[in-house]
Amino acid sequence: MFTGESTVGDCVVSVNGTVKGGVASVVYTRKLTSSIVGKWNLKAGVGAVYANIVTGNLPVDGLVPVLTPAISNLIWGKVSAVNVNLPEDGIFDVSWRPIGASEDKGIGEITKMASVQYCVVDGKFMVAVDKNYVTVLTTLLQQAAGDKLEAAGISIDEIMKLLVDLGGYYALSLNMKVDGGEATFYADKDLIVPVLTLIAPILKPMVPENYQQMVDMVLQLLPNAKTLEFGLNFTK
Repeated sequence: MFTGESTVGDCVVSVNGTVKGGVASVVYTRKLTSSIVGKWNLKAGVGAVYANIVTGNLPVDGLVPVLTPAISNLIWGKVSAVNVNLPEDGIFDVSWRPIGASEDKGIGEITKMASVQYCVVDGKFMVAVDKNYVTVLTTLLQQAAGDKLEAAGISIDEIMKLLVDLGGYYALSLNMKVDGGEATFYADKDLIVPVLTLIAPILKPMVPENYQQMVDMVLQLLPNAKTLEFGLNFTK
């Protein structure tokens, strides 16, 4: 029988194994020790949305204090609760309860089945997926909707560039701020601008014609924004 333990960052990996008849059996477990481990609830009211946006354009920047509570109210007009569970084993869950519903909806079954995990690397919150699942998903997506994606100007290769290579996993990297029982998870300019560039061809036709000029102006301003951060605030 043999055992071992190793710590990398906020992750403690324990190994227990036996050798019998020339065959080794190994079981490993991991435990995350980050301060973000636990159950988090979306902050109630107008404080749900975090936005720190400075483009240098006064009319656009002046809209931020108005739009932030408006988006928060829009969220709380659709749901009565939003919860994020970040357990020690790294397999996280996000659930929400639609207004008027008696039960929560969530992605827990999907994250367990596909082993979608979270971790903290260099102070960044990473949502990680096994490379094998990503390969299967992108292949199916290309086969099922490749022509439509191409027509919309969306490239799977460009989507892949948004992910961080963690060895056996691809991860989407988000920033985080944690202060005791409060946490903010948010994207910054390095992620927001490429994502908006990718989805702009799909979103723009959905925008009313009288807002098209404003949308074009915002899309032109954001790549050169001095500060561009957008996310959600949670309490423990």
